[in-house]
This record gives sequence, structure tokens and C-alpha cells, in this order.
Amino acid sequence: MHRMTEVALHRPALLLLLAFAHPGYSSAQQGAAQIDPRSARVVPRDYVVSATGNDSQPGTAAEPWRTLAKVNATSLQPGDRVLLEGGRTFSGPLELLSDDRGTPARNVVVTSYGFGRAVIDGGNGRAVTVDGCDHVLLQRLKLVGAGRKTGNVTDGLYLAHSTGSTVDDVEVTGFRHAGVEIVGTREARFTNVHAHQNGFSGIHSGGDVSKNLYVGYCRTENNPGDPSIRDNHSGSGIIVGHAEVALVEHCEATFNGWDQPWTGNGPVGIWTHDADRVTIQYCVSHHNRSTALDGGGFDFDGGVTNSVLQYNYSHDNFGSGYLICQYEGAPRFAGNVVRYNVSQDDGLFGHNAGIFVWVGDAGMESTLVHNNTIWSTKGSAVAYGISEKLTGPLPDIPFYNNIFVSQGPQIFREGQGRGKVGRFLGNLYWSVGERGFRVDGFKSLAEWAAAAGQETVDGRLVGLFADPALPRTGPAMLTSPADLFRLVEYQIREGSPAVGAGLDLRKLFGIDPGPWRAAEHPGRGPLLFVGRLVYYKGVEVLLEAVARLPGAELDIVGDGPLRAALAARAARPDLAGRVRLRGELDDAGLQAALAGAAALVLPSLLRAETFGLVQLAYQKGTARFGVRGTQGDTLFLKLAYMF
Repeated sequence: MHRMTEVALHRPALLLLLAFAHPGYSSAQQGAAQIDPRSARVVPRDYVVSATGNDSQPGTAAEPWRTLAKVNATSLQPGDRVLLEGGRTFSGPLELLSDDRGTPARNVVVTSYGFGRAVIDGGNGRAVTVDGCDHVLLQRLKLVGAGRKTGNVTDGLYLAHSTGSTVDDVEVTGFRHAGVEIVGTREARFTNVHAHQNGFSGIHSGGDVSKNLYVGYCRTENNPGDPSIRDNHSGSGIIVGHAEVALVEHCEATFNGWDQPWTGNGPVGIWTHDADRVTIQYCVSHHNRSTALDGGGFDFDGGVTNSVLQYNYSHDNFGSGYLICQYEGAPRFAGNVVRYNVSQDDGLFGHNAGIFVWVGDAGMESTLVHNNTIWSTKGSAVAYGISEKLTGPLPDIPFYNNIFVSQGPQIFREGQGRGKVGRFLGNLYWSVGERGFRVDGFKSLAEWAAAAGQETVDGRLVGLFADPALPRTGPAMLTSPADLFRLVEYQIREGSPAVGAGLDLRKLFGIDPGPWRAAEHPGRGPLLFVGRLVYYKGVEVLLEAVARLPGAELDIVGDGPLRAALAARAARPDLAGRVRLRGELDDAGLQAALAGAAALVLPSLLRAETFGLVQLAYQKGTARFGVRGTQGDTLFLKLAYMF
């Protein structure tokens, strides 16, 4: 049993921290909650749950509880922590309800202590329910269910009617519905969530409207489909529905949707519907599947307003890379922007295009699509369809300053619905192979422009049919959002005919095109620490330094006995949302973290810690190393220099 502490640091006491070599619980945390006479407030306490504990004990470090039932029966107060023994499995559910409460300054914390994550086994039900409890931090946990086809019938984590809660560094798997289900929640953050082998989706918001959601640095993979849903889609990665103001960034969705039982509309990697002011950016969605329709990378679906899809990469999906869709009966769809995205070889089966527009009902008013790059060796760059039931006006969907490279027709109309969709101006078109320009039966850009009134401004042809001369040396199979800055295959080089060929959208149409920003690259990311989380590494001092640097962010890679204490410090208001404890990473994950870091920071409280092996490996660009191999308090770095 590792003894742990939470020390309330004050600046004059910072130097005293350096003298502690073996932290232990304070006396106030060894018994029942006490009253601090200076503030007349209940002193927060820790409740420890261990596989070797006993529920008749007080739940302290020396005398821990054994089951989560004791936690469920306790009314948790601001600042209380529930510490679950790492590497052990506890039967769920864990339930935090309206009689439990945190505050913005003092969250209720549930996390693991010791080595590895604690596992909460939901069996056929939920692993964790947070309903009506505000300001909760769930961190460094693994939630498991009996399996989407082998008994489980619900979600892994149900977060509902909560304000100011955070879910960080949580793995969730084996649930029939969503790995993480969000309902009627405000100011919630979901970071470093790994949701896999769930049914309906990895992460989903729905039901009562949620507001101010943040989903970042999450991975949703292999969520195949819900076997009980036979009249609608299932098997998506991330779905933001019934939401007002949400940001999804630096997330990956892959290999979802391959076992959906429904034969109609299908899943998508990352998408939103019935939502307002949603931004999806710096994400990668690839190799998603469907047994029917869709199965694409990203999607603005029915009822989305005032939302932005930008700086994303989609590739090798069954459906289109970017779906713009208004389904029958959906609320108003308007004011959306799709810009600065890349699609490579999407639409392998469904839609057969990089961008697909479906006008399924009235209420679809406008979406601006500009400065995207679509590369398709399988089908078209853009395709669209219009429901035969539609009798009202068609939407305004301008396509400006995009690059469309395709093996099939650059623009393709699907079905026999009424009319056409899209105004095309300032776009560059090119053909893979020898088929040349092909749109609406025309084999010449100039002829199509003259006949259709497209690609002309004041009688001048503003479109271009030319090879964009992209620096492609092969398929860009990048999969991690941390590597987006390496996507050089689609960067415009000097001498390309695309340079300077776009329209001035602000001057011509009064459109603010927004900034063109490549994914963050070294020098613009977070600070990074790599190492064992033990006292002599000085990570506590590093956290205090970051707290005094406005806007600074810190990623901590590694594990050790101080992890829970560091997580508690990072959850306080002066650091909230700026520190991510990422645990142990494999070689690929560590390389990505190093590549995306602004600087590697290696504090130390001992002279013996000045050898600098991690720094040496960091500076040696060809070094491979990881932090998985541990023995006692020794960190092994695997260095494989390539001279």
C-alpha cells in the first residue's frame, strides 16, 4: 500500500515541499471529516478503497474500504477524494448523485492510486453514474462492461445534469450503448478518453440539451454497432447532439461502424446534429465503416447551425470524408462553415465522394465550403443528392477556393431529385489519370462554366483546370492528430498553379475566411515532462511553476506513486484544464508527444537526476524510447540510435 497525501500549497511553503521525501496522509485525513476552526468549513478527506479492505473500516489509507457500495452510501463533500487501488477490479456501479457535491475550487475526485488504473466493472449495467452531482473529476480509471453482444445493455459512464465536471484519462470498453453518455450537462470537459468496443458510439451527447462541452485528445476506435438498434444508425465514434456551444479537437475516430444491424442511414466517425455553435477541428477520422449508408469521416447533420468544421483530415472511410446533410423532419440547418480540411480516398462505398451534400428536407438554408483539398482516386470530389419529396427552395451552398482532384467526375449528381446544389467559384480541378475534366456531361471547364453559369465572375472565368503539383510521394496514411503538422503531402508548394489563384472572399462577398492554420507543430504545443512520478523528479515544483505562467499547458507522461496527488493539484482552479496526466505511452505515442511539444521540461530535486537521458533521446531525432519498462523506482529508457 502506497501512502498518499494532498498538501494545500501556499507560496511561502513551496520550499518546504522540497524537504519531503516520503509523503503520508495528514492526521485530519485519517479519521472522520473535521472542522477547520479558521474557516468553519469541513476539511476534505480521502476515502480509500482497496481489494484487501473491509467495509466495516473507516475508509482511510490504513483501514480502507473494500467495495464501491460504501462510496455510494457516503455523501461526498467539496474536495473529497475517492482513491481506488490501481490494478484492481471493483464491481460497479459507482454512483455520484444529488447528495454528492463539489465546487469549482474543490472538485469531488475519483481516481486511482498506486500502479495502473483501477477497473470498475459494470457487468451488464453501467460502471459509473454521475447524475445531479456538480464539479466531479473522474481520472485515471478503466470502465469495463460485459460486452455489447454478451450481456451489457447500457452505457459505461452516464454523466447527466451536472455542471463543471471533468473526465480525463479514462478507458471505457464493452458497453452496448455509448462508452460515455452525456445528457443535460454544462461546462463539462472530456480529455484523453479511450472508448473502444462499445456499441452505439464511443462518446455521445443527446437527450436534454447540454451546453459548453469540450472533447479533446480522445480516441474512439472499434465501436462497431448496437445489436439492439434495428431502425436507426449505430457504431459512431463521437456524436455531439442536442448541444449548444461545443468544441471537439485533437481527436481520432477509426474502425467504427462495421457491425451495424440497420440497413438504412449509417454511422460516422465524428459528427454533430441538432446542435448550435459546434466547432470540430484538428481531428483525424479514418477507416470508418458501415454495413449500409454513410460510414464517413465527419458530418454536419440535420439541425446544425452556426458551426465550423476546420483543419481536419479524413481518409479511407466507407462514406464521404465530409457529409453535409439535412434529414427529413430535421430543424433549421444554416450558417455553417466547412473549411481548410483534407479528404483522401473517402467514399469507398457510400457517396463515392470526398464531400457529399444531401438535401433531404426543407429548412436547409446555407453552408459555406471553402479552401478544402479533396483527393480521390476512387470516385468524385463532390457529390450531391436531393430528395424527390422536396418542393421548397434549394439551399445556398457556395464552394469557393477548393482543390478538387478525382478519378471520377469532379462534381457528381446522385439520383434524379429536382434541381442542382452549389455555386462553384475559384476552385481548382484536376483529374487522376487521363479522363480530364468531367462535370454534368461537359468535358471542358470553360464549356461547363458558360452553360451553367459556374466559375465566372463578371464574365471572367475564375476556375482552373490544372495539376496542383501537390508534394505527394504516396498515400498519406497519417492517423494521429498529434502528427497533423507532418501532413506535408497536401501543402501547396511554391510554383503550384494554386498559389494566388483563389478569390478574395472578403473583397468579393464580405466573407471572413478565417485564418489558415496548419496543425500545431513543435514550438507551439504544450510543455512536456517524461519520467517516473516520484518525489525526486520535482514534478510538484513544475506544477507550481506552470500555475504562475498564464496560458501555459503541460503534458505529464509517466506513472508512479505521486500520480493521484499530482492529479489533485492539477484539478485546482489555477491549473484546471491546463495539465494532462497521460500515463504510460508506447513508443509511437511518446514520439508523437515529443513531436508536438513546445519544450521538454525535466525538473529534479537530486543531483543524481542530472544525467539527462530523456533529454538526450529528445535531442536525438532518431531515438526510440518508452516508459513502460519499470522495475521498482527505476525508469528504463530504450535507446536505439541510428547513426
